[in-house]
Formats: sequence, C-alpha cells, structure tokens
Amino acid sequence: MEFEEENGALRKEELKFHSLLDFKKEGIVNQSDFLTNLQSQQDACNSIIKKLKTNKILKTALQNPESKKNFVEALQALINEIDRAKS
Repeated sequence: MEFEEENGALRKEELKFHSLLDFKKEGIVNQSDFLTNLQSQQDACNSIIKKLKTNKILKTALQNPESKKNFVEALQALINEIDRAKS
C-alpha cells in the first residue's frame, strides 16, 4: 500500500490480512508505522481539543476579541518555533 507523507513523498508498506480482525481499523493501523504515527497525532489533537472545550478560563478569554487575538498569535508563535526545530 502507498501512503503520501506530509512532504509529498510516497511511502510503501505491506499490509497482510490473516483474519477478519486484520480488516478492522486497529488491525490495519497496527501493521503500519505510518498509520500508527498518524493515529498518535490524531489522538494528541483530540486530547487537546477536549481540553480546550472544557477549559472555562480559556472559553472566557476567547470571548474577548483582544484576548482571542493574543492567544492565536501565541499559538502561531509556538507553531513557528516547532517548525523551525524540525528543520
């Protein structure tokens, strides 16, 4: 099977199906390093989203346009720092 990475590169992995359980999401993900990594990223994002949705202080801050702007700028700065660290 071919997967396309973030940078556009193609990555080939072989998946094997020995039983019906191998056709389930977990069976497929467990066979692939690429999909395992993707699943970990999705789980981390879902965790952050859940925390953000239940954070009352953050909700209050985001209702104020100036606070929201500052928060978005801080997040963008963190993203830029992570991107620079990857390079």
